[in-house]
Amino acid sequence: MQQHIAILDRLNSRAGFSDDKNLLRAKCKLWELGRTLEHWTQIGCQLCYVRGDMGLDHQLDDCTAAGSKVAQRLCGWLEARDLDRYIEARGRCSLCTETDQICRDIALSLWVQSASTEEEKNRWKQEYVSVTNPDGHCGNKPAIRRAIAALCAFDGQIFGKILTAFVSQKHDVDLTIDSQAAEWFEQKVPHGETWVPQLLVVFDILVTAFDLYVPGPRQSDRPAGQNNTDSSSHAKGQPSSTPHLKLSWGDSDEIADWKTMMDWWAGKCSFCAGRGVRGPQIEHTLRRCPHGGRQTLKTELAESIYEEGFWARGGCEGCALPRELCESWIQNASGEWKMDVKARCQYGRQAYDTVIGLFHCKSSKYQIELMESMADEGLNDFEGEGVAAWLGGKIVVAGIEASQIIRQLRWWSSIVWGSNREA
Repeated sequence: MQQHIAILDRLNSRAGFSDDKNLLRAKCKLWELGRTLEHWTQIGCQLCYVRGDMGLDHQLDDCTAAGSKVAQRLCGWLEARDLDRYIEARGRCSLCTETDQICRDIALSLWVQSASTEEEKNRWKQEYVSVTNPDGHCGNKPAIRRAIAALCAFDGQIFGKILTAFVSQKHDVDLTIDSQAAEWFEQKVPHGETWVPQLLVVFDILVTAFDLYVPGPRQSDRPAGQNNTDSSSHAKGQPSSTPHLKLSWGDSDEIADWKTMMDWWAGKCSFCAGRGVRGPQIEHTLRRCPHGGRQTLKTELAESIYEEGFWARGGCEGCALPRELCESWIQNASGEWKMDVKARCQYGRQAYDTVIGLFHCKSSKYQIELMESMADEGLNDFEGEGVAAWLGGKIVVAGIEASQIIRQLRWWSSIVWGSNREA
């Protein structure tokens, strides 16, 4: 009870984004909340996460842990609440626009604006309107509902009770009365000259209470709820162990980055790493992933590569690296390359598996970034075969043949490692 009161006192004394009268500061707080939400979208089961486990092998809908029935019921109630798909105009996602997140609804609107032909523009418009529910193509709206439901249901509903008490004190609203709760949850909260959904205010309150209840940084390779104060922990060491790529283009430094990148990914699961997991929890291959990564090898992208033969068309077909970096190739005195039948690619199918895992991990930023790169080249086939064909495209860097897949993987790797360093 004392902790309950202490958390309430802290909530009452803080100025969240919705309370801050300084618009710039309020925007910064909302952007930070967006980054927090991004993390919650990438984990598996939000309830298991707050209970001390990433819950990577299932979703909240499938959870059977203590409190799961309450969380699932709350999630259903939240889904029934009115939430506009966009603010003012199509493509301005009501949840993501002001939190500085790029969901697929926003990405589609950007592609409509940048389309070079009417045909391409109409294609993006048709995809946007193909979904008519209020969430649209946004994956963050379902995720924030699951996070709110999980936090409210956790540990005898402690955070749900704190939220109820806080809202009662501050807004004179009784969340135990369904009609009052529904009206309050559906409110549009003023933010400068626009508005944001009340769900963001609720999420802000709950994650603040959670952070106060579970002190210390929330490390994605350390289960939430376990306060590790050891400064020499693996989690703290992890960011410094990720390579710093030069990220130059078209020169020998880019080629050197490819080898650095491939060496780091050896024995690691991109499906888990792409979701923000770190440390020992990514120390397994995609093919042995117990958290859903293994299933990505049955997707259309994987089948296009492994069954239909959309291999790298530059460098070594087997590992997608330049022949100069592959141990299975030998260059004779006249400069011709021949495969050494006694040798094998030291990286095997690692590049292909890593790209497949990142493409299908829960974070949409990898798919969106790849689609933008393809769209820049006038392409608009983002299905499995189209993506595989583009990834296999031949490129030449500093006179050395390689394929687009290795360049794309370098960029995605920099995103993964950048996220690790920010955590």
